[in-house]
Formats: sequence, C-alpha cells, structure tokens
Amino acid sequence: MSIAISLLAVAVCVAFAAAVHRRNRRRVVKHLVGREALGNEQFASLFPSPLEGKVGVSLLRLLAPWVRFDVALIRPADRFCADLLLGVEDGLDANEFVASVEREWRIDLPDEEAAELRTVAELAHAVARRVSGVQSNLSLNTDPRNSTKRLHRQCCGPVSSNVRA
Repeated sequence: MSIAISLLAVAVCVAFAAAVHRRNRRRVVKHLVGREALGNEQFASLFPSPLEGKVGVSLLRLLAPWVRFDVALIRPADRFCADLLLGVEDGLDANEFVASVEREWRIDLPDEEAAELRTVAELAHAVARRVSGVQSNLSLNTDPRNSTKRLHRQCCGPVSSNVRA
C-alpha cells in the first residue's frame, strides 16, 4: 500500500511540474509572438555603443543552449528570468550561462553588480564596462566560487550549500 501511495505522489508531482512547464512556455511564446527575427547587425544596432552591441550579439550566441526558441527573437530589454525563463526550471542553467559569459569575455562580474542585472542590455553594458576597463562604483568581489551564483539567486532564490558554482 505504501508503494502505491509513493507512486501516486510521484505521479502528482510530475503532472504538476509538467503543467507549470507548459504554462511558462505559453507565457514566453505570448511574449515573443509577432516579433520579427533580427540579424546580428540589427540586434547590435539596438545598443548604445558598438562594444555593447558586440557583447549583446555574443550573449545571444551564449543564450542559445539555454532557451527553447530562436534567439533572433530576443531583444535587449528582455528579462532573463521573466521573459526568457532562464533559471526557472532548475536554476543551474542560469549559473552556467553566467559562467559562459565570464569565460567568453575573460571577466569576473562582482556579485553585488550582477545581482542587479535583469535584462540582456544590462548584462551587455556591465560586460562592456568590464572589458573596456571602466570599473563600477561597487566593490569588487571576484571570488570565482561566488561569481556564478548571483543570477541563480535573482531568479530562483538562495543557492543551497550543496550546489557547486
């Protein structure tokens, strides 16, 4: 009897997770409907500087493995968690995305600064500022163990102690 109850509980959890996933996908599709796909040059032109445009285009390429739609539909004002659902399913994808941005551009984004980054444009600006050597007003925290945790905190809450960055 206890095995049957356990199996029923698992089935209910799976059904609930599937329903949440479908609802989230519908929300993203609704957000993107009617958008025209942009080429890299068009997308880059939406940023205030050529360097930010170049960073923005690289962010699209780096986002491709983490989103389930054509990245050409992404715009600079799109929010990572709310609009692109980055980090919604398990949170680890957000960590990996941030780590890939840091590796690509050979930078470390301080946790305090990264915690404020919500959109593609904000991340492109922060990366461009780091690449160009202009430091933000925030104190630097370049501990690599912390550098990939902040987008996860932004999207999903605190990182548990058993999750490695």
